[in-house]
Amino acid sequence: LVCTDVNVYRPMVGMIFRRHGIPVYLSGTDGILGKGAIMTVVSALEAALEGFDQQTVMRYLRSPLSPIDQQSCDKIENYVHIWAISGKRWLEPWISHPDGLVGDWTDWTHKRLQELEGLRIQVMEPLSRLQNTIRKTTAVSDKVRGVYAFLEEIDFAKRLSKLASELDRTGDHRNAQVLNQLWEILLNALEQLYDTLSDTQWDADAFYRLFVLLLSQYDVGTIPTVLDSVTVGPVSAMRCQQEKHLFVLGASEGLLPGYSGSVGVLTDHERVALRKLEVPLTGGALEGIQAEFAEVYGVFCGAMESVTVSCSGTQPSYVYRRLVELAGKEQECIAELGYAESDPVAAAALFLKHNDRDTAERLHLSEMYDWVNTQRNHTLGRVSHEHIEGLYSSCLTLSASQVNMQAECRLAYFLRYGIKAKEIKEATVDPAEYGTYV
Repeated sequence: LVCTDVNVYRPMVGMIFRRHGIPVYLSGTDGILGKGAIMTVVSALEAALEGFDQQTVMRYLRSPLSPIDQQSCDKIENYVHIWAISGKRWLEPWISHPDGLVGDWTDWTHKRLQELEGLRIQVMEPLSRLQNTIRKTTAVSDKVRGVYAFLEEIDFAKRLSKLASELDRTGDHRNAQVLNQLWEILLNALEQLYDTLSDTQWDADAFYRLFVLLLSQYDVGTIPTVLDSVTVGPVSAMRCQQEKHLFVLGASEGLLPGYSGSVGVLTDHERVALRKLEVPLTGGALEGIQAEFAEVYGVFCGAMESVTVSCSGTQPSYVYRRLVELAGKEQECIAELGYAESDPVAAAALFLKHNDRDTAERLHLSEMYDWVNTQRNHTLGRVSHEHIEGLYSSCLTLSASQVNMQAECRLAYFLRYGIKAKEIKEATVDPAEYGTYV
């Protein structure tokens, strides 16, 4: 399955194939700079360079490979928002009340404060050493050693391997393969800086920009985890493969081929002008479009039994028009109604939305149609004020992230909090213990 614009078709393809239980392999390479694991390193450098600004430190703590878990991060976020912790205050001991000025000091409060102080030390000691190394040294070799020491101190490689194992266990084999390659790529980038610029002098900001630029040049790819999966990818990733059946989606003008101009210092017009002056140059518009047509040709040559090319809209590409001319005519595709057997409820709800019971009966969904209709007409009763206070108490303790969740969906917080509140009530535990990470 070749998609001229993978970003547009990827969510739809993933949903449809997953519903039908068909394994899919997404071919091609991805840049590593946008990966969550790499963003942990980048956000840590940002926090060190910007003097531990509150937002940059919290961005580092919220990253996938943060040195603390989500619950501990919620507790820190509460405290730093209450007391506006930023800059050097991250490096000073935390002695203020966890609940703010209105809070009373109890044994439980002191215990919470000790826990927060321990989390602060766990987070800030590696960041503080990274900041000292990056800011106070000038040689690139010293800065590279500082970054590597920071990664070792937060157990970056171990956390990365653990996250990859979890993804592999849940069936996300492609992302697991990607994560397993990131540590070696990161080491290669640091070694490249060390070998090439070790004796040169760079300030902290220039080193950070150079390091991020270097990471942006790395791509990561994978291999299929199963033999019978459907391969999905762009033209460039599918040109050397042989398959029985080839499907090409989105053969519109400007996408097949999708050449958008030459890259580099010189524009196409400048290349033409220099060639007129007999300056030998490679690349440019003509070579670029020829190379892309060669890729398209290679994709079609890989099909062994059938080729299906689709084009939606009124502007089919030159390749599509040429194929229609060779085939004699084009066939209009009429989408037949159907549903994925793994999700009959969604199909029945769709037919109910359009009051299309006839189609539901034709697809043997009449019973599910009636059931969804019954659920749609269901109404909620009234809940007494005493029951609400019994579940949630009269005062809610919310972290900043929970306030954001409640703003997005009011039910989300209460559906999660209600279960935990019931457990707290039965166990007679101080609710303040759970208030920040329910």
